[in-house]
Formats: sequence, C-alpha cells, structure tokens
Amino acid sequence: MITRERFPVPRLVVCDQHGSQVGSELNNAESHEPNLQEKWGVMIARFLLAKLNPSATYNNANEMAAGSDVIFTDDVSLQVFFEHLQRLAVQS
Repeated sequence: MITRERFPVPRLVVCDQHGSQVGSELNNAESHEPNLQEKWGVMIARFLLAKLNPSATYNNANEMAAGSDVIFTDDVSLQVFFEHLQRLAVQS
C-alpha cells in the first residue's frame, strides 16, 4: 500500500460499496498484521451516529414529536434562512 511508504502516515479509511464493513484488502492485510489499525491509523468500521431530517428544526422542543430528543446544531432551517435573506434585502 502507498500509505506504508509515506511519512507521516496519512489516515486511511477503507470503504466497501457492497455492504461490508471491512474492505477485502484490509481483511487480507489484517490476517498478516493484526495491529494494522493502530499501526497505520486504518478505520475498520463506519457507524452512523445520528440521522437528521433537513426539513425539521431540531432546536425547539415544542415542534418535536413525542419521545424524540432535541438536537442542538449550528444549522438553521431553509425557511429561517430565506426569512433572513428577505430582511437583508429589505434593509438595503
């Protein structure tokens, strides 16, 4: 692998498009070198930590469905963005 010849070693993420969490090359390399993840900084698996709905606002508890959590983000909804643009256009 090219990453073994470079210094400092870049972080390598192996992604398999066919649904496996681990790429076939990494499987072969892991069988020869069990500490490959620590040695080369290879991420073996990817985990989905959160899934956000872009059409919903997550910063107001009154608008959320029962049983769902409030998620604090720096993003604003598209409606809030357009309202802000309209206010800026009227001011100018």
